[in-house]
Amino acid sequence: KSQSLPLSFFCFLLANASSLPRKARALLVKDLGFCSFIITGPTNVTVLAGSEARFNCTVSSKWVIVIWLSNGNPVLTVVNPQGPIITSDRFTSQNYTSTSGFTLELIVHDTRLSDSGRIECSTQQGNESSSAFLWVQVNGSLFIKNSTITVKENKTVEIVCEALGWAPAPDITWMTNDTFIDKSRYVTKQSQGSNGLHNAMSILTLTPTDTEIVTCLADIEALPSPQNATITVFFLNSTVGKWMFVVPCLSSNLNYRCKTDRNLAMPVLSLCHACHILSEVSIKNCKQHLPDRPGER
Repeated sequence: KSQSLPLSFFCFLLANASSLPRKARALLVKDLGFCSFIITGPTNVTVLAGSEARFNCTVSSKWVIVIWLSNGNPVLTVVNPQGPIITSDRFTSQNYTSTSGFTLELIVHDTRLSDSGRIECSTQQGNESSSAFLWVQVNGSLFIKNSTITVKENKTVEIVCEALGWAPAPDITWMTNDTFIDKSRYVTKQSQGSNGLHNAMSILTLTPTDTEIVTCLADIEALPSPQNATITVFFLNSTVGKWMFVVPCLSSNLNYRCKTDRNLAMPVLSLCHACHILSEVSIKNCKQHLPDRPGER
């Protein structure tokens, strides 16, 4: 005596008909009016730690249940028509209806480095599932120890830029006066930090010929723009005579003796601060007392 096959068995065969494209199978399911089928699965996402990650899964209109899994572990179940069954506030869902099907959106809140891995959308019908990858990245700190440095003519200086607590290790580049520096002029070393984070140290070798602003940039995919740290390199031309001049400080009875280049390569305001004149009145006084021509050699 023959028996008719259950619809679930037919759905299983259809879900595993690998010779048919996914969209073709979806149209067939829609025409037949039964079975739950994934029309469009989630796509890969890269985000910074602490932000949201969103994944969409579009299923046929006859869907019954969709389960979202993170690295193989169920994190959210959505039942039709009841809605999502939320077991953690970090995983929530939104739904959208269109002519092509029903779209379920998984929202991962406050992403963590440990969330990185496979995100899967499953209808629990046969082997019908679709997956994507979530990469959570961390932007750490970036710094150059000094904000300024003075280099004499024909002298070479090493500038050190450190990146601490990144995931993955950042790509470090250098710029001077908004122009990228050739990679042959700096060396970058990476090291493993704690808690799955990475550190990097980049050393730039520079022989300046003029005063310039040097920028260290650290970049990872999730950053909208590179993180940066800057240092001003003051250039002193040894062929030009030096002189000493005295700057009176109104805040005390002391005079500060400063040394600079005849052509005032160092900006006047920076020079005043370098001489430890702090008040606005004193800065004006400092400018007024700068010599117009070389004084004592």
